[in-house]
Order: sequence, then structure tokens, then C-alpha cells
Amino acid sequence: MTDLRPSDPAGPATTRRRRGRSFSYAYADGRAVKNRRTLRRIKALVLPPAWRDVWICRDPDGHIQAVGTDAAGRRQYRYHDVLRYEQDGAWIDVKSDDINAYLRDRFETEVSAKDFRTWHATVHAAVGLAVSRRVRTRTGRRKAITRVMKEVADHLGNTPAVARASYVDPRVITAYEKGKTIERALTDLGAGDGPATHGAAERAVVALLKRTPNQGAPTSAAPSGQRPPADPRPRSRLRRPPPRGPTSPVARAWARRCVRERHRAAASPGATRPRPARPGACLHGRCRADGSGYGS
Repeated sequence: MTDLRPSDPAGPATTRRRRGRSFSYAYADGRAVKNRRTLRRIKALVLPPAWRDVWICRDPDGHIQAVGTDAAGRRQYRYHDVLRYEQDGAWIDVKSDDINAYLRDRFETEVSAKDFRTWHATVHAAVGLAVSRRVRTRTGRRKAITRVMKEVADHLGNTPAVARASYVDPRVITAYEKGKTIERALTDLGAGDGPATHGAAERAVVALLKRTPNQGAPTSAAPSGQRPPADPRPRSRLRRPPPRGPTSPVARAWARRCVRERHRAAASPGATRPRPARPGACLHGRCRADGSGYGS
């Protein structure tokens, strides 16, 4: 069992500095952190790259493991993975399964901690897209979506691909691509005491999701066993081209016979069979002069 100890974010700690595309870490006296176990522990915290002024607890059992300032200027905390509570004079470790069981019992439905994480990611994405500069081109909208997914990923501590595929509701992106956001609900963003993404922003996201159908789902489906309603638009009437060649069975038979006779006569120049007087003429006098149909 892990014995957690109180952490003091105002005390000495490990700091983080950006170095190229990665980070370096140093103690309070300026010495670089080279201990492999310490570096593995810091990387396991998965601190968002966008955090500034990062404070990392030197005690691996401190109840607060890291503190940082996010892109919006808010102070964020990374607590120890192990939460504990006291029962009958003994400390009990609280794990994710225990939290999910508590949530299911509390709300009397199938819910988990990831549902809350998914909801916050969706709200953050909706707010980020709403405050983005309005663009009319598909390329501009795609760039805005990419930027917002990076911001959400920094908040979650994941990659943009994971944030979009597993956390952000796709209806938020679909609505943005159609020019619909929660911009009107953000006039007083951050004016209250609570987090800026709570309250009016959340209610606006709920309304947006209700108005936006799921991707891939039909907007209106006919009941089972019934045909969908007929298309009220008039169908265009296309005229078929007139048939080429003879139309009656007798005319078609004579035309086929004439074709065979012409080919046979052309293949045997010395034959006694008379050749047509002009190209396409019928050998039997029963077809039209052009050989395309049965004559009278």
C-alpha cells in the first residue's frame, strides 16, 4: 500500500524546460535530472506540453505530483494515481474500478469516469471551434479543427488522434463544418466564479448535439415493414431514340439473310451468285435499298 504524503507546490521541486521538440528537467539547484527512475516517473505523469511554469514534486508519493498553467492561464493540478480513504482505522486504496462502481451506484445507470472525461473534451472542443476565426474555405475549417484537437489533446494528456477518435463527440465537428457553433453562448465566457467551460457553455453544447444528427445515421428512416415515402419531385420524361433497322420479325429475318448473302458474295468473287448492283442493295429484292429493313 502506498503511503501518500502532503505536497507543497510552493516548495522546491523539479522544473521543466522545453528543449527542441522535447523537454529537459532540472532540480531546484539547477542540476539536470539524469536518474532513469525519476525520468520514467515524470514521463508517466503525461503532463500536457502546453503547460507553463511546471512544478513537479520530487517525492514520488506526494499527493500532488505536478502543477502547471494551461494555455488559458488556469492553474492545473496532477494528483497521485492512488487515492485513499480511511475505513476502520486503516487506509484503503481507491482505484478506477472503485470510482466507476461508485458512479454507477450514485447515478443508477451505466456510467464511468471516462464519460466525464469525454464530456469535458467535447465541451472544450465546442468552445475552441466557437472562438475560432470564421473561415469559408474547407482548408481553413480543417486547419481550425486540427488546432482545436491539439488543444483538447493537451488538456487530456493524449494525442490529437486519440482525442478526436475517442473523446470528442463527432457531432461537434459536423456542426462546425456546417457553420454551426455555440458562439452565442460565449458572450460571458469566464465571467463567473466557476470554470469557463461550465454552465452556459455546457447547456449550449447539449442543445447543439440535439440539433446535429450522428454521422452515418439517416436523418429520417421509414418504420420497419413500410416503404419510404415516394419522391414528390416529377421525374423527367426522356424520349427513347427510334429503333434502328427492321422492327417486325419477318423484316429482321430477311435482313439477317441479306447480310449473310452479301458477306458470302464478297468473300467469293468468282462465284456465280449475282452480286448486288450497288453497296447495300438486297440480293432478293425484298429489303430497302440501304439494306436496313424489309421492303414492300
